[in-house]
Amino acid sequence: MAYYHIADLFLCMSAHEGFCIPLVEAMHFHIPIIAHASTAVPGTLAGSGVLVYSRDPEIVAETMNAVIENHAYRQEILTGQEARKQQLMPEVLEGQYLKALENILCGLDAKTDKESFHERKEDAYQFSLVHNLFAQMDKFSKYNGKFVVYGAGTVGMKLYKVLKKDGPEKELLLCDSYKAGNYDAEAGCRIISPEEAVKLAKEGTFIISVQDKKVMLEMAAFLLGHGIKKEQIALYDRLNNQIL
Repeated sequence: MAYYHIADLFLCMSAHEGFCIPLVEAMHFHIPIIAHASTAVPGTLAGSGVLVYSRDPEIVAETMNAVIENHAYRQEILTGQEARKQQLMPEVLEGQYLKALENILCGLDAKTDKESFHERKEDAYQFSLVHNLFAQMDKFSKYNGKFVVYGAGTVGMKLYKVLKKDGPEKELLLCDSYKAGNYDAEAGCRIISPEEAVKLAKEGTFIISVQDKKVMLEMAAFLLGHGIKKEQIALYDRLNNQIL
């Protein structure tokens, strides 16, 4: 970190910059950035810093000289980088995730019948559950990984047992923050933590089984924050036996 304190600028000519953490660090230490416009760099800078499209030494040196010698230009760069840094703050990103997920969940109310279920016979209920769920799960067939039921409450346990008994021939996991490490004899499985589930099913489908929308959002935000794509996250609507 000492280099950041004495640097006049941050130069990145990498053609393989993936996570761009050094760029964010340079923003934090108020160092003007010059970076080659490759891989994830343009998206990370998002209009801040200085992008170069050549690795020619003369062109790069000229750009470096302009940033160092022109103080007004340098300050303009730093102002843009500070604004971009604020956009990358954890609380801002979390808000963006939650907003996106709220838009997804808005469809849950639209698709959900508000009328309560009448009592059904168990065999009729089971047939409806199995028929509807497996038809809806076809849309996740492009993901070749495992299925994970996220949430081991009453609803989640029932969903897990149905999928395990009659579901697709894919490995099925059950995860829960509070019950992780326990073995459920009735379900015949060990309940794992969400962190372990993400590691074991990075390419899989996560079915959030809880019905409380606030908790749904928290679970979905956790998954997104750990690299799971939005398309890999499904919501289970207990009322209509739907996977959305």
